[in-house]
Amino acid sequence: MTDAYFDKYIPLYKTASASIGIEEVKSHGHFIPTQSGIALDMPDPIIAMQDYTSKFTNASAGYVNIINEDETIALAPGSSVEFRCERIENASPWACSWIAIGLENPPKWVDGVDDLTPTYTTATPVHSSEVYRYLVEEGVLHVEIDYAGLDGGGATALTVPLPFIPQDLDVMVPLTANVTIGTGTPTNILAYVDVTNATAETRATIAFRNFQTLTDDSAWRIRITGAIPLWGCNTFTSTPAWTGSPTVTSTTGIYKVVNGTCYGWIYSIESDGKGASTATFTLPTQINDVDQLIACEAIELVDATYSNPVCYIEAANATCANRLISFASLSTLTDGKGCSIAVSFKYNLHNDLVHTVTEAWDTAPASYTSVFRYAVIGRKCIWAYYGTSADGNGASTLSIPIPVVPSYIATLRVAAASIQLVDTTYSCPACYIDAGQSTAAGRALLRFENLSACTDAKTATLMASGEFEIAAAA
Repeated sequence: MTDAYFDKYIPLYKTASASIGIEEVKSHGHFIPTQSGIALDMPDPIIAMQDYTSKFTNASAGYVNIINEDETIALAPGSSVEFRCERIENASPWACSWIAIGLENPPKWVDGVDDLTPTYTTATPVHSSEVYRYLVEEGVLHVEIDYAGLDGGGATALTVPLPFIPQDLDVMVPLTANVTIGTGTPTNILAYVDVTNATAETRATIAFRNFQTLTDDSAWRIRITGAIPLWGCNTFTSTPAWTGSPTVTSTTGIYKVVNGTCYGWIYSIESDGKGASTATFTLPTQINDVDQLIACEAIELVDATYSNPVCYIEAANATCANRLISFASLSTLTDGKGCSIAVSFKYNLHNDLVHTVTEAWDTAPASYTSVFRYAVIGRKCIWAYYGTSADGNGASTLSIPIPVVPSYIATLRVAAASIQLVDTTYSCPACYIDAGQSTAAGRALLRFENLSACTDAKTATLMASGEFEIAAAA
């Protein structure tokens, strides 16, 4: 059986030392300690348990002890160990023993294509290529998904399973996702994971608020990336500041700091929009002034209409209190109607590096200045780019060499969050890294598909952020 099989069991979270019961193994099979320093004792390996498997994933900030008879395994943060109850050969009478069959430390990227099959509605298009990569690191799930086909068949909806079931964490989690149909331009399909849902299977599913019908007899491509909270997150009070006074039902903020990167999610629900038009949200931890605006993902609901507002972190402000999550194109919250805003964000707290960028423009904007910051942590690179000019000079195409070479993954294009400002108009062009390129130079390039032309003598600003898989730790 594969890891994905066991991960589909409902996880059982452990906050204190305990002895694992036989019935717990039968009904769960996946135990997740969330408190460091505790000890979990395996049940006696009786004959009735033969061939059962138990998996332990350490979601705490420190070591936990897994006790198997006379053996103790000190499980590092973010690591997993799996046991199978096997019969002892030639034992009389029959006897069994728990055998450690897998210790994963440090975490690695996993190929999930064979175990994690998407579900389409109306029609099931044939994939000409498919990639599903995932990494679990200290309770945060990272996904890189790329599906493509030559005939959409008229599919009208899609859901994509996750390899793990998140805890009920009371947030909606926006992801970066777009679809290209035929020769058209990419469309944001508003991907999300509903981590507010009491039903475990629903929480373990990527769904879409703006899915586009995959046209019959037309080629198509869907790309999805993002970070999803699974367990062990911290809560924080994200204080919203509105232009207007909506009736706020609740604002939930959670975050997890993983090796110096802060991953966070905010979900704010308003029972009455009362005409509010702009908002800012506070961050869980202080971000440095890094001379950047950092692109985030957001989904807004006003009455019954979903949209993707332009959302970013103000990390170019000299005043710490002003480094906030801001919006540039929030829809007005309708008076008397229910509304909500969901945000996913990430930023490096320390150890990030500055890459001197040499952009490849068709026509370079005048006096263009840019900052590219990144950090290599384990088997992934986290990065953010920000550039601006007072004179767009008619520029319309761009590629950006990046300092770290992504792993080669055939046919994979890793989507990234992206925001463009031309004069006073914002848009979200499709941005990606082509990890399927055979050469290192081809992979180490940030690409854009549908940039708006930068107007001559008008402001031109571009920001993008993301993460991608690399072969090994630096």
